[in-house]
Amino acid sequence: MKEAKNKIVLFLIIFSVVFNFSTNCSARELFEFNGYSVTEETEVANEVFLEAVKFSMNSLISGNSIFLEEFLRKYKMSEEQFRKLPVTSGVMAIENWVNTIRYESDSVNWRKKDYFADIEKFFSRGGDCEDFAIAKLALLKYFYPCQETWFVIVQDINLKICHAITVVVFDEVAYVMDNEMPTLSPRLVRLDRMCHYLPLYSANSDNGRIRLFLPNKIGR
Repeated sequence: MKEAKNKIVLFLIIFSVVFNFSTNCSARELFEFNGYSVTEETEVANEVFLEAVKFSMNSLISGNSIFLEEFLRKYKMSEEQFRKLPVTSGVMAIENWVNTIRYESDSVNWRKKDYFADIEKFFSRGGDCEDFAIAKLALLKYFYPCQETWFVIVQDINLKICHAITVVVFDEVAYVMDNEMPTLSPRLVRLDRMCHYLPLYSANSDNGRIRLFLPNKIGR
C-alpha cells in the first residue's frame, strides 16, 4: 500500500482499536532502532493479520500450496534441499523471489482501502507491501521456525508514508526484508542501517499480538 492516505487510515484504525481494549501493560524497551529506544506501550490482538498468516501457514503445511510449489521450482530444489541451505542463503532466496511478485494496490486489487491477503491470493493477484511482508513471514516461519520474525509497520521519513516490512533475526542481528529493495539484491540489509525508517508497530503471529511503539530519542 503506497498511497499515503491509505497508510494513515490503517494506522489510525489500529491506533483507535487499542483504546477500545483495556490492557494493562507497562512500557519496556524492546530494541534500539536507528538511535531510538523503542518501547512497548500496549498490545492488542490483530485478527486480520492473524487470519492471513494462519491461512498462509496452513496452506504451506497442507502440501497443496501453489505458492510453495512455484517457490521451490524457481530454485530447482526440494523442501529437504532448501532446508539444508545456510540461513543467510535461504533468507535471501525468499527475499528475492517474493519481491518478483507483482505489486498491486488494495484499491485496485480488492476495491478496498486495506486488505491483508494470504499467500495464495497474493501469488495469483499480486499485492501491496503488507502482502509482501506476510508472504515472507510465512515462508520464514515454515522453513526457519526457530528464527525470530516480525511484521513491522514503519514510517518512511523521506517519503512521509507508512510502509510494511519483515524483520528477521539470526546470528543476533536483525535484518530487513523489504519489497522496496532492488530485485535480486545480493545481500540482506541490517535493520540498523535503515536510517529512513521509524517503527510504528509490529506484529508476531506466535502470540497474535500487536505492539505499538513510542519512540524516545536516546540521549534526551
